[in-house]
Amino acid sequence: MTATASPPMTTATEDTGTDRAGISVLLVDDVPEVRGVLRAVLQIDGRFHVVGEAANGAEALRLAEEQQPDVIVLDLTMDGTSGFDALPFLRGVAPDTKVLVLSASDARADAYALGADAFLLKGERVVSRLRQLLTKLASA
Repeated sequence: MTATASPPMTTATEDTGTDRAGISVLLVDDVPEVRGVLRAVLQIDGRFHVVGEAANGAEALRLAEEQQPDVIVLDLTMDGTSGFDALPFLRGVAPDTKVLVLSASDARADAYALGADAFLLKGERVVSRLRQLLTKLASA
């Protein structure tokens, strides 16, 4: 069951369903519409199962620890605890989880230095590249 809180409450959501096949993904972006589009794109493709959504790094850390997803799709620039802040701590709470940074700014070097496994710049061909990278990371 997906629990979605409405403002001003937390925007974190998690799917507590069990027996889901495929690659489990946690979406982290402060823009609800971006998370919604990513969720829709991934759910259309039967290989992926979105286990939660977070609007900032603190929510991402909590959900990553609870859900232990295969891959986290992480934006870097968010209000509150940013992806830059959360990235170094994700390995501590979800050591087997891969992190794919999806960002509008080309902070590739910083993302890799902080522990990202892959980086994707928001823009053209993001959907096909996202699917490719998620599949690759989950099988690594």
